[in-house]
Amino acid sequence: MRSRLAGLLALVMIGALLLGGCGGEQGLTAEEVVDKVMESYESLESYEFVMDATQDLEFQDPESGETVAMHNTITGAGKLDMAAERLYMSMTTTVESADIPGEEEFEMPSFDTEMYFVENKVYMYMSIMDMWAQSEIPEALTEQMWAQGDRMKEQMELLEKAEVTLLKDEVVAGRPCYVLDAQVSAELMQEMLMDQLTELMFDQGGLLAAGLENLEFNIYSVRYWVDKDDFMVHRINTVMDVNIGIQGPEEAVASARIMMDMNMELSGFNEPMEIELPEEALNAPDMTEMGTITE
Repeated sequence: MRSRLAGLLALVMIGALLLGGCGGEQGLTAEEVVDKVMESYESLESYEFVMDATQDLEFQDPESGETVAMHNTITGAGKLDMAAERLYMSMTTTVESADIPGEEEFEMPSFDTEMYFVENKVYMYMSIMDMWAQSEIPEALTEQMWAQGDRMKEQMELLEKAEVTLLKDEVVAGRPCYVLDAQVSAELMQEMLMDQLTELMFDQGGLLAAGLENLEFNIYSVRYWVDKDDFMVHRINTVMDVNIGIQGPEEAVASARIMMDMNMELSGFNEPMEIELPEEALNAPDMTEMGTITE
C-alpha cells in the first residue's frame, strides 16, 4: 500500500512540475509577437493568476503488476509582487476517482497547499500534515525560489525556445488577442524539467529525479493569448500526455502515464498586490533550525 501511495504522490508532483509561424492579422510574425511579449515581461513587476486543470494518472503497481488509475482535478491561485519581494500561491488537488485493484472503497483525500515567500523566508501549509512551517532561505537559493514562483518566467523561457506558430486572433475578456501555439520538443522539456528539479528543496526517495530521467512525451503543447495592445499574456492553455518510468531506491513503477489539460488566467499586471501573512504562518515552527534547508 505504501508503494502505491508513494507512486501516486510522485506522479502528482511530477505532473505539477509539468504545470514552464505564420503572419498575423496586423502583419506581425510569430517571432515578432514573441519578441514583444519578452519586452513586456521585462517591465512586469506584479500580476495574479487563477488556474484549473484535469489530470489523469496511470501506473503499474510494482507489488502486483496491476494498473492503478486516478482522475484528479486541480485548482489554484497566486499573486506575485517582485518590487515588494512577496509571493503567494495556493493549490488544491482533489482525487475525483481512483481505480486501485484490491481497494474497493479506497479514498484518498483532497489536499491543499499554501505558500508565501516574503523577502528571504518561505511559509508553507500542507493539509496532509495539517501544519504551517517556515524556513529562512539562504541567499544563494533566493533567486531559485523566485524562479519557481514566477509562473511567467518559465513560460518566457519556453516561448523563446519552442517552435511557435501564430494562429487566428481571438478575444479574451473583451481584449483582442494574438494567439500563439508552441509545440515543445521532448529534449527541451527534459532540459527545463531537470533544471526545475534541481531548484526543489527536497525529493523524498529520489522519486522525482528518477521519473524525470525516463520521460517519453506523446504531446506537450502550450497556447498563449497575448493582448494586442500591451502584449501581456492573459491566458495560457497547456495540454500534456507523457509516459514515465520511475525507478525508486528499492522498487519500480513501470509504464506510468500522466495526461493533463490546464488553463491559467492572468491579470492585475503591474497593479498593487496585497500579500499579507496569516497569523498561523508567522507563528509557525522554524524548520531552518532543524537543518531542513541548506545551501
